[in-house]
Amino acid sequence: MDDRIIRYYNHLLNPEEQRQFLNEAFENPVLKRDLMAVENVQALCNLHPAQKDEQEGNDSYAKFRSRLVRRQHYTIGLRLLKYAAIFFVGVFISWMLALQFRSADNVTTVQELSVPQGQRARIVLPDGSVAWVNSGSTLRYPSVFVGERQIELIGEASFDVVKNTEKPFKVAVSGNIVKVLGTHFNVCGYARKPLTVALLRGKVSVYSAAEPEKGVILSPNQEVTVSDGRYVVRPLQENPTLWQQGILSFRNASMKELAGKLEAYYNVRITIANPSVERYTFTGKLRQGNNVRHVLQLLQEIHPFRVEYDASEENIRIY
Repeated sequence: MDDRIIRYYNHLLNPEEQRQFLNEAFENPVLKRDLMAVENVQALCNLHPAQKDEQEGNDSYAKFRSRLVRRQHYTIGLRLLKYAAIFFVGVFISWMLALQFRSADNVTTVQELSVPQGQRARIVLPDGSVAWVNSGSTLRYPSVFVGERQIELIGEASFDVVKNTEKPFKVAVSGNIVKVLGTHFNVCGYARKPLTVALLRGKVSVYSAAEPEKGVILSPNQEVTVSDGRYVVRPLQENPTLWQQGILSFRNASMKELAGKLEAYYNVRITIANPSVERYTFTGKLRQGNNVRHVLQLLQEIHPFRVEYDASEENIRIY
């Protein structure tokens, strides 16, 4: 293997050496293959299933069941899913050298990180900013930030951004731009779902990519939901980044809202056929699991409802 690959990932190449290396990788299929192989190894190393999820799940499930007998309380306790450990089995993250942008002075490789259902990944971006990428999400970013720091997101991710007043950090998501200088925030923009941006530290602006004058500025402990061109700001009710620990959190969420989250995390379609079931509310925290069936089984312990699955278990009917 070309030793420049290791030096590249350890940031030991100067800009000119990096430019020459990426140029050569683009033209040389063997070098490109080896480069992609190292990308995949790094991605797998950065997957973050909770190491003790299964044992914690078993212990917490037992505590939850005993608490449920003592109290008819419609909440779900922290770490209560028995089966919701997150496993490495069958897991992969695809890192692709997708595009090459050429100019007289530089070559930038656009990389794509796709996280499978039931998993999450942590990566360090070229400027040193840290991103956690949630289940069923895709993040596209350049190997080197040239001119501006802009990335693309489909799904959910949390960012801890290195401050650079001369180069704002931008996330393109769901037809909007989230712009920051240096801050900690969470973005949830799954397909067919309203966009939500929650700010933990610093300051961010969220605005329409088509109409930049249309948007809002968030202060710490605020979140905005964007739907049908409307920007609704409200105080944060809970930590929006608990999913980094493999926890699905919800507060007074209706079955309809919860079904939307399950659809996003597990790539399924859920139809609620009974209007009364749609109005059931849930408060609690669940361990994300590889199988949505396990999650629904536990929710059935809280409110009575029936579930039907098709052969693929990708289409679910609740009534």
